Amino acid sequence: MQRLAVGRLAIRERILPFKSKDLLEAILTCEQDHVRFISEELGRAVHPQRSRIEILRAYIQESRHTFIDLNKQRLPPNHDHENCPGYINENRGRAEYLFSENKLQEIMGGKQAANELKKTLNGKGLIATVAAGDGEMRYSTKRTIGRNRPYVVAISGNICENG
Repeated sequence: MQRLAVGRLAIRERILPFKSKDLLEAILTCEQDHVRFISEELGRAVHPQRSRIEILRAYIQESRHTFIDLNKQRLPPNHDHENCPGYINENRGRAEYLFSENKLQEIMGGKQAANELKKTLNGKGLIATVAAGDGEMRYSTKRTIGRNRPYVVAISGNICENG
C-alpha cells in the first residue's frame, strides 16, 4: 500500500512518467514475482530430499523442449556438445536421452552425485553400460551426434515413466 501511495505522489508531482493504472500493474507484477519466488524457495526447503532420479526427471520435463532431437533435427552450426542441454535419440528402436558427462554433473550438482545417479539408474536398467577391459562397467557410451561419435551418458526414455 505504501508503494502505491508513494508512486501516486510521484506521478502527481510528475517525477514518474506513468499513469496510475500502469503503476498499479507494475507493483502487482512485482508482488506476484516475489510471492512466486518465496513459494519456490519454501518448496525447496520443504522437499530438500528429492531423489537423484526425481531431480533428473524434473530437469528432463522442464528442459526437454531445448533438447536436440537427433531423429528430426540437424545440429546447429558451432554446436557445443559439452554444454548442450540434452539430446533425444532412438537406439535399437528405443527412445533415450543423451547427456555429456559435464552436463549430467551440472544437472546433478557435482561428479559424486552424477556417479550415484548412474549407479541407481543401472540398478533399474535405465542406463546404457559398456564393459571395460578391467571388468568394470562404464556408464559412458558412444552415440552418433552429427558427424561425430562422442561419449555420452545414455539414459532410457522410460526414465520419466518408471517409479
